[in-house]
Amino acid sequence: MVSTKKRIYAQENIFEYWVVDIKNKKIIVYRSPELDNYQETIELSSEAKICPLAFPELEIVIADIFKL
Repeated sequence: MVSTKKRIYAQENIFEYWVVDIKNKKIIVYRSPELDNYQETIELSSEAKICPLAFPELEIVIADIFKL
């Protein structure tokens, strides 16, 4: 099921959309918008690292997000 916000972001061609799942301490990343959905979904646990598409030189450690 596609959420309303995710559908709108895909329609507006937002290249990357992150959802922070605080309860399960993970990040869900949606990439490659097409029509009203994303073609790529990545689930990252707290042990993972990611580089945002907009700032590829920036590496984010997922665990650091949940330290706040």
